Amino acid sequence: MHRADPYRRPANGTGVTLDSDEIFNYPWIYAVQVQRWSFTDDEAKRLRDYLEKGGFLMVDDFHGTEDWENFMNGMRQVLPDRPVEDLQSGDEIFSHAL
Repeated sequence: MHRADPYRRPANGTGVTLDSDEIFNYPWIYAVQVQRWSFTDDEAKRLRDYLEKGGFLMVDDFHGTEDWENFMNGMRQVLPDRPVEDLQSGDEIFSHAL
């Protein structure tokens, strides 16, 4: 499967960091424990650049109002002028298989 996969991804679950240009080699990134994340100004700019160039970020592993607010504090650093939008079950993103 790996040879047929056109997308590069870290081997053995190894991550990429925001301070490396390597992040731009991945169309999709997955972040866990985002209830505790924070960014330097440079990291926030790098993630913003990644997302604005079409990168996709999926986050997981946070629960409740306090975790959500901590997550949102980080996202406000990354995208300070963008609101959160809930996706409806009929949204186009849910009708495609990757």
